[in-house]
Amino acid sequence: MKSGEKSVSGRSKTGNYEKYREILYRERELAATVLEVQIRVKKAVLNREWTDFEKAMETLTRIGGEFEELDAKRAAVFEQEDGQGGFYVLAARLPGVEREELTRVYRALKLDIIRIKLENDTLVAYLNEARIMVAGFLEAIFPERKGRLYSRRGTRVEADMRSLVLNKRF
Repeated sequence: MKSGEKSVSGRSKTGNYEKYREILYRERELAATVLEVQIRVKKAVLNREWTDFEKAMETLTRIGGEFEELDAKRAAVFEQEDGQGGFYVLAARLPGVEREELTRVYRALKLDIIRIKLENDTLVAYLNEARIMVAGFLEAIFPERKGRLYSRRGTRVEADMRSLVLNKRF
């Protein structure tokens, strides 16, 4: 079978090329949206715009569900093709033009996901540093408490900084 030819059934060598291609393109669209929303989350946190933060987090949750669905579809298509050995084994069975397009989109998707992870890691690092700084600040102000916090009633409260909200920029 020459590059670009169809089999007797009218499908490419793998049969599910169009489905796989469509899923990869849709995943790339979602990845681009996730990156945009993550940037909005970061800006909302830095500017302490908590309403915008909540909206962006809701959007990320919704998109995450869509991404999981697409990933399950992609895995199902992969299994239909006897997907032993990974994506590149599947791509190797395709005619040249189809193989080149799928590998290009797949690599671009992988890069998109790396960008998303970097953006997320940057925000997490910022939040961790802010948490450490606040803990150090509280320790400097109240050394006798030794990191312990107390409620208005005087009972000890866990010093869990995950939900600490500050309205001042440091």
